[in-house]
Amino acid sequence: MKSGRYVDVVGDDAVIKTPNGFKTQKWFFHYESRTIKNVATGKSLSVKKDGNSREVHVWQTNSKWFQVWKYSGDGI
Repeated sequence: MKSGRYVDVVGDDAVIKTPNGFKTQKWFFHYESRTIKNVATGKSLSVKKDGNSREVHVWQTNSKWFQVWKYSGDGI
């Protein structure tokens, strides 16, 4: 992300913050579920309102279309 920003978890919301070294800012691509999971919560990055929003949050993994991401080269 530009400007050294990180996606962090605050409650169930995914927010852009400056780096702080917490596990809430660490993510990994889970190939089996095709989701992006947060290390601290184990929940997946998800588009709010079942995909009917422009905001994202973290939610229990369900691998529905609004949680599925494609990892390709350097990006998602």
